[in-house]
Amino acid sequence: MSESWSFVPKIVLAVLWLVTLLRLLSWRKSGHHRVITLVFVCFALSETVVLERARFAVDAALGVPELWRLFADLFGLLGVVLPLEVALAGARRVVVRGARAVFLSLMACMTAFFFAMPRAQEGLLTWDVRDPAVLAYKLTHSACLAIAMCVMFAILFPQWRSVRPGALRTALLLLLSSSVTGLVFSAWNTWNVVAHTFGFRWSAHVPMYNTLTYLLLYLALVLAGLGGLVRVLHRWREYLVRYRTYHRLGRLWAELTGAVPSVVLERPPRVLFSSLELRLFRRVVEIRDAQIELVGRVSPTLREEARIALNGTNDELDACTLLMALRLTRDGAPTLAEPVELTWAADLGLDGELRSLLALDHAMRRPAVGEAAGRALRSADLLDAEERRAVSGNLRADRA
Repeated sequence: MSESWSFVPKIVLAVLWLVTLLRLLSWRKSGHHRVITLVFVCFALSETVVLERARFAVDAALGVPELWRLFADLFGLLGVVLPLEVALAGARRVVVRGARAVFLSLMACMTAFFFAMPRAQEGLLTWDVRDPAVLAYKLTHSACLAIAMCVMFAILFPQWRSVRPGALRTALLLLLSSSVTGLVFSAWNTWNVVAHTFGFRWSAHVPMYNTLTYLLLYLALVLAGLGGLVRVLHRWREYLVRYRTYHRLGRLWAELTGAVPSVVLERPPRVLFSSLELRLFRRVVEIRDAQIELVGRVSPTLREEARIALNGTNDELDACTLLMALRLTRDGAPTLAEPVELTWAADLGLDGELRSLLALDHAMRRPAVGEAAGRALRSADLLDAEERRAVSGNLRADRA
């Protein structure tokens, strides 16, 4: 590869190892996750052994010159064959075993062809494609890659069409593009070998052939790496959004549990990274329990006064009711036998509950909602005062 493109392998290797390390952090997630993680481990190792220091270390440790080439090719093929284990999981056992046997046999043939290649006096391979062993090795490698890419495309394309737009669909699209690029690379590599064998390729065009071959290979690897990275980044984004939501609900939680301390559960785990979802569940439950306890002090008449004073949405009405309940709690109001009914649904799920509570917290901070709560309470106080005066007047009339 020319010097102007020398940065491409480094970028590819960085992307592959980044995806691999991020997936290794959640190794125990599922069997499917572990298989895909091993795929990226194979891709990363395939590109790592190509590095100058790595290939010298491999050859020195095993005593076979250019053995790193065989390792690079076998790791790369394992990377494209392992996903078939997951993709064919629903197929009949005979199909799975047959596919596994075919690919293992082809890789065993590649190994045999590698050791049958002619070597120069220094022990290095001549890589003369006119030799049958070299030609068989290269064509077997291209055939394995082409078969795996065709099967992968046939499996991923229907899934991509059936999935709704989102992170999964984007990841599938990138993997589909990787399989197509890999198929083009295999076809181009096969043509390159055949053309060189039969003299169709001119020596003046060798740099162009080599550059295009490497670019197709690295493009396929980068697309596969980005496909794996999309889901990881999406999960990290979800985690950061939930982390921010957890802290945004802190003010509402402190205000409500301060008025009703009995709803607070036992102390949560200290490690926030591994217990964020548990903490969110607890925070939602404690806020909702406190809300139910507090609005039990608000009468339907008072809520109707708030509805008239506010003339807003259900979220704003619930927020206004909660503000009135907090003020009544500070005044020592008792729980009523027939409290008001809230408008929120209990089957929203965690994300739906978080959105609902954020909307409730936002509504409680609006000046119009606070003013409506104050007017409703003052109106209720005036009505109570009038009722007390009426009762007092009736008692004086009876005495007279």
